[in-house]
Amino acid sequence: MIETREFIATRDGTLEAYGFRPETGEPFPVVILYMDAPGIRGELFDFCRRIAGHGYFALLPDMYYRLGRIRFEMRDLAEGSPGRARMFEAMQSLTNELVMSDTRGMLQHLATLPHVKPGPKGCIGYCMSGQYVVSAA
Repeated sequence: MIETREFIATRDGTLEAYGFRPETGEPFPVVILYMDAPGIRGELFDFCRRIAGHGYFALLPDMYYRLGRIRFEMRDLAEGSPGRARMFEAMQSLTNELVMSDTRGMLQHLATLPHVKPGPKGCIGYCMSGQYVVSAA
């Protein structure tokens, strides 16, 4: 498994994302995994590794990049906690327009990578991101 950090130019700055792909067999079709509200964490890396293990280039964008490099710990997100309130503030900072703008940047970036297969792309919306997948499709 090859894992990379990708820095993607968007209208609003540089989006940090993580790429996962098999070591052989390129070019690979793409699957973008739009994160859920708790954001970037080990569970989503594992999810992308599973996708890549089936022969795909999986891209995991940090959709909260406009707010800085935010990482939430699941143990800090209990009902009524300050961490949960911050997570919901981060989630509410996103709009469909912003995410589709970012998606355009991701697609442009992906088109420059030699290990990415041209053509249709797939996407998975995880919880809060289901709405974004429908728009991206």
